[in-house]
Amino acid sequence: MGVDIHVGSEPDIFENDYTQFQHRYRLSRQFCWLITDFKDGQENELIQLAKITNTDISPLIKMCDYPPELSPDRYRFLYGKPQETEAQVMTRVQHKKQASQQSIDTTELLVHKLLLGLKNKPDFYEHIKYVNQNKFWLKVYFRGIENDMLNQNFQDNNLGQDLRNFLNTMEYIREKKGEFVYFKFL
Repeated sequence: MGVDIHVGSEPDIFENDYTQFQHRYRLSRQFCWLITDFKDGQENELIQLAKITNTDISPLIKMCDYPPELSPDRYRFLYGKPQETEAQVMTRVQHKKQASQQSIDTTELLVHKLLLGLKNKPDFYEHIKYVNQNKFWLKVYFRGIENDMLNQNFQDNNLGQDLRNFLNTMEYIREKKGEFVYFKFL
């Protein structure tokens, strides 16, 4: 068992054709872990990749803050303060949703920049200071970023394939007239 990461869209435009060809769109659990693994006092591997490519990844980090779909009483439990009304809590949740949604144009540009920057430095994974437990599996995940062979099983993606799948998803969303993207965790 684990947490899966999905790209969400505002408005929600996903149809059967998306799930039918999800191997072109799905992001691996390695990507999920990479984008959410932040520890105090440590510069995680994603931050280092951003520095190597001179890419501002803050929009990607903000996309992780999108609140899950819950009932109002669960929102109140998670986000509420004592003495707040349900309407006040729901207003805060809506603000949190808006703040985490990123423009598809901005997100697409930064993913392209990150991917191209890493492709232009094929040994980038040798320059990363890995957090101890990450060294072996992340090195494997980072290798072969230029390999664009499409895996039938998204769980076998490397970082390059995950970034290309992310770009495929944004292309799908753009074709369906979506404007904003965020991450959902299921």
